[in-house]
Amino acid sequence: MKPKLFTSLIATAALTGIFSITAPVSAYEIKSIDTDTTGFKDIIDEFQKLVQEEGIGINNPSVFKLDPTKLLLAADHDVNIYFLNEGAGFKNQLGFSATNDSNSQSGLIFENVSCHSRNSDCQIPSNDGVLNIGDYVELGTFKKGTQFDFSIIADGFNGGRYVYGADPASNPDGLEHLVAYEYKGYVVLGFEDLYGPKGNAQPPNQNSDRDFNDTVFVVDLPVVKEVPEPSTTLSLLGITVVSLVRLGRHHLSKTDCSRNGYERI
Repeated sequence: MKPKLFTSLIATAALTGIFSITAPVSAYEIKSIDTDTTGFKDIIDEFQKLVQEEGIGINNPSVFKLDPTKLLLAADHDVNIYFLNEGAGFKNQLGFSATNDSNSQSGLIFENVSCHSRNSDCQIPSNDGVLNIGDYVELGTFKKGTQFDFSIIADGFNGGRYVYGADPASNPDGLEHLVAYEYKGYVVLGFEDLYGPKGNAQPPNQNSDRDFNDTVFVVDLPVVKEVPEPSTTLSLLGITVVSLVRLGRHHLSKTDCSRNGYERI
């Protein structure tokens, strides 16, 4: 589908995961992965292995809780955000905030996170989907020390109001809605878009499957380099993925694993 420009009145409050209707933000052009010159298009297929299969829940998402320092720029950088996949019935929206000292910028990255059915790797493709796997947005050049944060509006394209971010205390249901990994220098983030605990359909709960694949994207930025603890690496489908947590090794329950026996986002 032809990339389009869009404007929005939505902005994010820095590091809270909360959207507020305030003032217009700059429009971003959605570009095809075919135009990427950073080299990411050559390895994007590897990242599909990190997408959790539809309906297979992650029972312990706190194991993969985002370490905010992984979204702190270690150098001036042109920041790109790549769409990786989605397994949602909703048409979610993805927003960001970027804060450096007293300066902040925020906006809507993808107005409609829905994967077109021409993409065979989509978890839940749709004929009216507007994104192809690898579509990306160039957010612009940001200075060293800029802290990024990301949130989704669940079904925001259709007027949904629930906003989910990295901080469970700021989420409307008080639960984790984001898992995060670092792979080959990129940060991979996966969101769960349904309110409430797994399988609870009693309103306002939405019978969530807690699979954290409803909006999955990749952030290209030079992060603050830290020496990883030996116990923070996971063997994942034959590749090494560094979980974005400062925790020791965790043993996952069987329900946290995909059918091939390994945890995936």
